[in-house]
Amino acid sequence: MQGTVQTLPRGGNWREIFVFIIVSMLAINVAFAQVTVSGRITSADDQSPIPGVNILVKGTTNGTISDGDGMYKLAVNNADVLVFSFVGYTTVEVAVDGRTVVDITLQSDATQLSEVVVTALGIEKDKRKIGYATQEVKGSSLIK
Repeated sequence: MQGTVQTLPRGGNWREIFVFIIVSMLAINVAFAQVTVSGRITSADDQSPIPGVNILVKGTTNGTISDGDGMYKLAVNNADVLVFSFVGYTTVEVAVDGRTVVDITLQSDATQLSEVVVTALGIEKDKRKIGYATQEVKGSSLIK
């Protein structure tokens, strides 16, 4: 059985398609380019650093926490939105927009500081929603 061999056309179409593919790949690469965002998180009350602030990329599980000096560093995409949250402070959402430094000042939120129970695993729960006995420790007894 004898087959036929087809050859590709030698016109400029293949060159144009190749250039289009390369340009498209570069555009996609730029749109999803990752940058490292860093910054410092401070309290609006006294400008002191806040350690342990949760920083998450909105809609993902990618995140980190601030260190003892309120500093953080996170690899994100240019179009991502960062969510900063900490107990006793209002949650803040900030768009990266290609920036590499995002410093945040959190406002205290006294309404969030009602009764919070921290379990043995460090999971915070509302005292009324706990189905077992809890013990209250006052700040004055910790100082003694």
